[in-house]
Amino acid sequence: MSRPLEAEQAVLGGLMLDPSAIVRVSDLLTAGDFQHKGHQLIFRAIKELFEAGSPYDAVTLGEWFESRGQSGAVQGGSYLIDLASGTPSAANIRAYAEIVAKVSETARVRSAGQRIALASTYAEGQALLADAAPRRSSALKSVKDGLGEMVESLQRRFDASGDVTGVPTGIASLDALTGGWQPGNLIIAAGRPGMGKSAFAVQAAIAAERALFVSLEMTAGELIERAVCNVGHIPNRWFRFPKEAPDHAMERIGEASKQVAGLRLSFDDSPSLNMDAIECVIRQAHMADPLRLIVVDHLGIIGREGKHDASELGAITARMKRLAKEIAPVLLLCQLNRGLESRTDKRPMLSDLRDSGRIEEDADMVIGMYRESYYAEHKDPDADYLELLIRKNRSGEQATAWALARLGEMRLESADEPVRHVAANEGGGGFAAYSGKGNQPRNGPRASSGYRHAAGGGV
Repeated sequence: MSRPLEAEQAVLGGLMLDPSAIVRVSDLLTAGDFQHKGHQLIFRAIKELFEAGSPYDAVTLGEWFESRGQSGAVQGGSYLIDLASGTPSAANIRAYAEIVAKVSETARVRSAGQRIALASTYAEGQALLADAAPRRSSALKSVKDGLGEMVESLQRRFDASGDVTGVPTGIASLDALTGGWQPGNLIIAAGRPGMGKSAFAVQAAIAAERALFVSLEMTAGELIERAVCNVGHIPNRWFRFPKEAPDHAMERIGEASKQVAGLRLSFDDSPSLNMDAIECVIRQAHMADPLRLIVVDHLGIIGREGKHDASELGAITARMKRLAKEIAPVLLLCQLNRGLESRTDKRPMLSDLRDSGRIEEDADMVIGMYRESYYAEHKDPDADYLELLIRKNRSGEQATAWALARLGEMRLESADEPVRHVAANEGGGGFAAYSGKGNQPRNGPRASSGYRHAAGGGV
């Protein structure tokens, strides 16, 4: 007799000997997992009797089958007695159930493979493969399990170099507040167009060392162009107007391109991807080379088949959160609607997120991106500060990280907070680069309005 069949017999016999053992296998098995047809019937009967609060030993099971005219399926009840008497105890029932589940999984995968070969569409093939997914195992954990995870997390943070305990964000000031992107986290980065979301996302992907960038808005070539600018401190204008670039431009671009070629970045720039396709792309990329960060640009243009309502967005962010827990932190970009433009203070708030309740609920962190200079009549490229407003932080404080936006080179430089002061000789407002810890600007007060670049902090 084969080992899988013996495992099925041991599970059923164990249940008849110890009815309480059903709670140890019911999360792992369904009737369809049993390969023997008679065993499927017996397990289904046991489940029905259990749910009705009735006993299910060999005698009561025999009566159950007889009352339904199915006693022949269990050889008049003698087979049930043989199962119970042939099983010494239910002590190892979980191990036997795992064997049954594994055999069932193998059978489902092989069957799915045969049907996928005949499928006519990608969606049909994906649905068939999903049917072969492993059954959910027990998710209950004891206090001891939780303490073990806590100690493991604490040890990881203790062993981390510097203050970054997760995946580096690419901006030192943001790392100082968050410790980096933490395992299992869904991070929403939200802002109006022109705030620097793409530069932020590319820089984060580079810093992660191994990242997948799913872009529904830009091509892989455009993203690589931004990465080359970021790494080589190269003006993006050289790409847009190459005839105007200086003689050494191609040499600089070539050197930066060699650095970018060594990065472990993957891109998918397929347009109009829906969440099913995005999840498939992410899982395939992770199987090929484990990911440290997933970047998706952006939430608003992920394909949806319904009415584009809150429930659909909520379903997307819920699945993104699940991928973050199973694979790697997810940085999900979100474009805010133009409603905030009517406010005097245009800094993003949680309420600016479309259908914000559900998005906010799923996100572990929400970062609003704001550049005051974007709205200024006279722009100073040396004083173009980006505020990274942490509006929600499930595991830490709500605060603001600062960066100098060098968007002409598609990069962000970590910076100290510029603190407003009133110049004594003009009575007007202005900004100077403070450390944030003292009462005086490090470089002295400035007579004219504007920003002074805070020294320190790198990408």
